Amino acid sequence: MLLVNCAMLIWLSGASVYGRGNERGDLEISLALDFAEFYNIQHISIVTGESETDQGKHKEYDIWTAKFLRRIRTEYASVFRIRSYPKTINGTTTDVSQFHSSEESPDLRLGGSSYSHLIVQKFYTADHLNTFKKVFKGNEIRADWLLLSDVTFRDRLRQVYLPLNSKVTVATLDTEGGGSAVLWETYHVSPDFDLKESNLGYWIHRNPSDPPIPNELFLESFSFAEGHSNNLPYEARYSKLRHGFMYSMEGDAFSRRTNLMGLYLRCATLQEEPFIVIKRKKDGSKEVTGIVGSIFTHLQTIMNFSSNCYEVDAYGSLEDGQWNGLIGEIYNDQADIAVASIDVTKKRSLAVDFPIGVGYSKYIMYMKRPSNSDFMWRAYSKQFSVMVWIITVVFLFWVTILFYLHLRVTSFPSPLVFSEASFTIMGFILGQGTSIPLEKTTIRLIALTTLMTQVLLLVHYTSDLMSGLTAGPPLPRVSNLLEVGANPDLQLGYMKHISIDEYLRDSSVPAYRNIWEGIHARKLIDLASTNEDGFERVLDNKNYVYMTADRAFLYHYSQECRVYLLPNANFPTQFTFALKKKSSLTPVFQKVLLRMLSSGLIDKWERDWTPTLADCNTLETSPIELMAISVPLLLLGFGLVTSLLILALEIIVHKMKENGSFG
Repeated sequence: MLLVNCAMLIWLSGASVYGRGNERGDLEISLALDFAEFYNIQHISIVTGESETDQGKHKEYDIWTAKFLRRIRTEYASVFRIRSYPKTINGTTTDVSQFHSSEESPDLRLGGSSYSHLIVQKFYTADHLNTFKKVFKGNEIRADWLLLSDVTFRDRLRQVYLPLNSKVTVATLDTEGGGSAVLWETYHVSPDFDLKESNLGYWIHRNPSDPPIPNELFLESFSFAEGHSNNLPYEARYSKLRHGFMYSMEGDAFSRRTNLMGLYLRCATLQEEPFIVIKRKKDGSKEVTGIVGSIFTHLQTIMNFSSNCYEVDAYGSLEDGQWNGLIGEIYNDQADIAVASIDVTKKRSLAVDFPIGVGYSKYIMYMKRPSNSDFMWRAYSKQFSVMVWIITVVFLFWVTILFYLHLRVTSFPSPLVFSEASFTIMGFILGQGTSIPLEKTTIRLIALTTLMTQVLLLVHYTSDLMSGLTAGPPLPRVSNLLEVGANPDLQLGYMKHISIDEYLRDSSVPAYRNIWEGIHARKLIDLASTNEDGFERVLDNKNYVYMTADRAFLYHYSQECRVYLLPNANFPTQFTFALKKKSSLTPVFQKVLLRMLSSGLIDKWERDWTPTLADCNTLETSPIELMAISVPLLLLGFGLVTSLLILALEIIVHKMKENGSFG
């Protein structure tokens, strides 16, 4: 260690006189320019207060600012000066602060550039603190800040709340030995927490003629002066810059702020398996599991925050200008985070913040699968549609006419009435013969055509009847939302206060908007309170079509073959948590969730909580059940009873005739 110190002293002693005699102002400018170069920042804004300016030579800004601007090698530079002026409001006179930009770039405003933006300000005195308080608000909170100060900055900076999503770096300069600085990253986890500071990096000033500093000597030079470790916990980069050497951490600052230091978050949730599964423990507490619940529990562990979730009864929709459900809890500041599979929609994004999506979902539709019991009274007549019956009757009528006319024209031995011709054709259709001599070729062709028609009808009827009784009736012919909406016999339903309502109402497809208007015209009677309620409605009404998230259906009804899943899905979307609008936690959650997605951990939970869908559409044969043949048995029984009654009536009439009762 002594050898390292000696080497460092030799290097410093070899530096030019210019470097050792550098004033603090020159060091500040050199550091700011190197900081912008290291992080590839293209726009620099200099903030100065009214009491900080030199009213002599420079009227608009002080000498330091003028020197700073001369050394900046970029056209994207600006100076903003805070001026106060009295303003009377309701009889009370107060000082109001206002920004004034430099003449060099009057069109630029803080945070208004589309380029990466660095705001530089001195931070040594109480005046500097007051200036910072006036500027650090609104969009400027999310800009990159570099505060030039000394080791006493902590007492002043504790008086300002630096949100978790702010990017304020403090540089503590040391003019000894040619000049150096330690960079500190500062922020508050929440307004109730103390200022958190962490070592971001180091900087040493150099002259163009100075030799390069070995990495080992560069780092060792700071450990003695500051008394802290030079081992940065995140990926750092060492770079030779225009005015010095810098060793600092790279990457997004939010990736380094995942420790929330025990922060308590108010949590609202909604049980919907498999996304959220709430298990109540013996001590009365609740354990949140499921796909989204597992993600949230893991976040609590790795981000070091606590939470106790309470349940609400809806996801949230905008009704009469008010948000309800989970979105309403966040919007009305009743909760800090909503833990559920909340769809990211345009209107919801105006009310709350969404981090990166943790999953992908789509909405499927299902209805009651047709069964033989649904066609018990039509099982033996549904084989022929109305059009088939009409064609059959018309065919029989004209065949009867032709048959009768041909028999009248030919030398039939006795006169033939039309009723006899009709019964003969009906006999052909039923597979019976006739005693009428078919001597002419035309008559034989008519009879043969009728008998062939009987064979075709019998084959069609029998095959359709047997397949329907054994394999079941045909599946519904609707496949997508447009066909469901166009069918007047079907009613579409879904759970109340979910994103489907917004998708239909705000859709660019007129048919979808018509579906939404129809649902609301019926006063929402087709909407279900829960997915379980929707499933019961499907089983009770064969014309009811229910729409729900695909994973919710798979979790509950993946092996349920009493319902038929329509082939086409609708409204693909991402789902995730919801946070308060402009929450400082959003970018931090964003980074952690992105790492979890990249690791495949979320995919594992999705696989664990998503069962395999049973193939209910596979054609399977089964014995004909008694219910399937109940109608013909009833008809046969009715015919038997009717025959017995007629027989009894004939016996009574016969005996009455024998006794002379009919005179």
